[in-house]
Amino acid sequence: MKKKFLIATLCAATALTCAIGFAACGGNDKPKDITGVTFEDKTVYYDGNEHAVTVSGTLPKNVSVSYTNNTGTNVGVYDATAILSGTGYNTLTLNAKLTIENDPSLSNITGVTFADKTVTYNGSEQSVTVTGTLPEGVTVSYTGNTGTNAGTYNATAVLSGEGYNSLTLTATLKINKAEITGVTFKGSTVTYDGSEHEITVTGTIPAGVSVSYT
Repeated sequence: MKKKFLIATLCAATALTCAIGFAACGGNDKPKDITGVTFEDKTVYYDGNEHAVTVSGTLPKNVSVSYTNNTGTNVGVYDATAILSGTGYNTLTLNAKLTIENDPSLSNITGVTFADKTVTYNGSEQSVTVTGTLPEGVTVSYTGNTGTNAGTYNATAVLSGEGYNSLTLTATLKINKAEITGVTFKGSTVTYDGSEHEITVTGTIPAGVSVSYT
C-alpha cells in the first residue's frame, strides 16, 4: 500500500513539474515589444539632393525596417512610415514627417508662368512649357509635359539654379479629339448583273483612322 502511495506521489510531482516547465516555456513564446528606437520628424532646406528620414537607435537582432514615402527631393512635406518586424517581436509601425523647405537666404524665382494648354489632336507631339524670362543660371526640368494622343496630361516643371530656391509649377496639357473631315460616303445605284457591288468612303482618310463597313 505504501509502495502504491509513493508511486502516485512521484507521478503527481512529476506531472506538476512538467506542467510548470510547460507553462514557463509557453510564457517565453510570447512576442516582445520593439523598444529603443525612434522615428522623428526632419526638416531640411532644398539643395537639389534627395533627403530621407530614418529610424534611429539600435534594432533588436533579426528585426528589420520597411519604409514608405520616407525620401524626397523637391520642396514639400512627405508623410513617412516605418514598419519594424522580426521573429519573436510584435510589429511596430512608426510615423514621421520629412519637410523640405526653401532656404530663406536664397532668392525666389519670379517672372515665369506654367499655364494650362488645350489643343486639338493632329498626330504630332504636343507640349506645355514655362513662359517668361528665366533668371541666369536657372534651368527647368519637366515631367509629363508632352503628349500625342487625345487625353489629359498632368505636367510638372521644376525650376532650380545656384543661389535660388527651387520652384515647382504644375499645369495641364489637354489634347482634344479631332473631327474627321474631308471624306464622304455616297449611295450608288446599279443594275443587277449577278456580281457583287459595294459602296465605299471617298476622300483622304486621316493617318491613324480606319473604316469599318456594315
